[in-house]
Amino acid sequence: GNLAVGNQMSKDEIWQLSFPDLLLQLLSADDEKVVSYASMVLHTCLDEAKVENLSQPQNIKLALRVMELCQTQPDLDWTVLIATQHFLKSSALVESMYSGMAHHERVTLLELLFAQLRDEDSEGCGVPPSVARFLA
Repeated sequence: GNLAVGNQMSKDEIWQLSFPDLLLQLLSADDEKVVSYASMVLHTCLDEAKVENLSQPQNIKLALRVMELCQTQPDLDWTVLIATQHFLKSSALVESMYSGMAHHERVTLLELLFAQLRDEDSEGCGVPPSVARFLA
């Protein structure tokens, strides 16, 4: 994670070597520290293009795992940051995830969305109109 911060070449290299299979493996590990560090690396590497790449059918499992961690390990800040700072900004990803989620997972997504809307520190409403239209 720290290796990649502020260095786009490092972020891209880490992404190329770990996306999506290794990241999914690490986020599914039994060791909480491994999951935490993998979440930090994922958060550091993400940008708009990479988030859109997650919406592809062959990659959606990684995004769904992050959302599952938001529900099962809510104290894991990195996954919540990934969801609120990256996932909720992409209507393509929200639509892809939503169709693959169980009802309780959809509730988690909506709770994160609601928290984002209530956050007074965020600029604007924090949710793109296209995401709001889809969920309406």
